[in-house]
Amino acid sequence: MPRIEEAIVVPLSAVETWELMRNLELRPSWDVTILQVSRHTVGSSDDTLRLYYTAPLFLGLNWSWEGEYISYQPPYRTAVRMHRGSFLRPFKRLVGTWILESIGEVTQVRIIVSFEPRLPLPFLGKIMGYRMRRLLGRSLLALR
Repeated sequence: MPRIEEAIVVPLSAVETWELMRNLELRPSWDVTILQVSRHTVGSSDDTLRLYYTAPLFLGLNWSWEGEYISYQPPYRTAVRMHRGSFLRPFKRLVGTWILESIGEVTQVRIIVSFEPRLPLPFLGKIMGYRMRRLLGRSLLALR
């Protein structure tokens, strides 16, 4: 499964950076990989949170997916795994992880994305990885 990692230093504390990153209203303004995101509880347990994303695909098309937390350790680490996706989803499997590390008065933010393309075509993973790396870089620059 391809794994992409990008990092940047943000001139905020880890707590401030965490709050900025987890603010769902602000998220589409810096994260170019999504258009919308919302968080809802599922079932009778308040502990089961799901995230619902709408993301750009290509040529004006979008795709949707539902994610579940597999790690949630504020303000330093979170990971979300795709639970299910729409028909037009590009991934068979997808996991996104944020890791924040305090470095004095600033914070290093690492975003790691592991994925498996939905279609098992030669070189598709490398093409998708290249595009994902560019999108993550743009998102982190916008976050800073």
